[in-house]
Amino acid sequence: MATSNVSPVCCICKEETTTYSCPGCSKYFCFDDLARHRESFTPQFHEIGHERNEFAEALNDQRKNSNNHPLLKQITQWEKESIKKIQKTAEEQRQLLQQSVGDHIQEVENKMKLFTEEMQKITKKKDFNEIILDKLRNGLADLRKLLNQPNHIQIKEDSSTIFIKKLSITITKTQGKILSLDFDC
Repeated sequence: MATSNVSPVCCICKEETTTYSCPGCSKYFCFDDLARHRESFTPQFHEIGHERNEFAEALNDQRKNSNNHPLLKQITQWEKESIKKIQKTAEEQRQLLQQSVGDHIQEVENKMKLFTEEMQKITKKKDFNEIILDKLRNGLADLRKLLNQPNHIQIKEDSSTIFIKKLSITITKTQGKILSLDFDC
């Protein structure tokens, strides 16, 4: 309750009259100005109530559709950017490899041509035995292996560099205390 004081002046009308101290702002008001001062709180209180209702609505929306939470959107954005980086790198490496594989296939074709010429010579002579057949089988197996696993081309993953930044989430548990509001009545 406001206390009465005779000597101070009202902070609004500047009249020397009986004044009352406002416990909220600690200023002194005459009776009429104290009433107007207190009335000014009502619209402010209603505004806080309105903001509280808007917040309750936003909270309810988040509960219903938690996929729209800004933190989840941040993870989705990270995912999309990472996929784009991977796709770009994969395409660049594919183009590089296609050129090298094309050159490699040409080399295998040249060896296949020599292999075919050797077989034609053997066919003309009709001079072959188990040893020659084994050499031909091994030669053909070597050509297959060379075609599918070229010695000069390797795909490696560089573990020393992190191309895509690792995403980590830290969640710290509070001890049940989110927000503290103290009211003295």
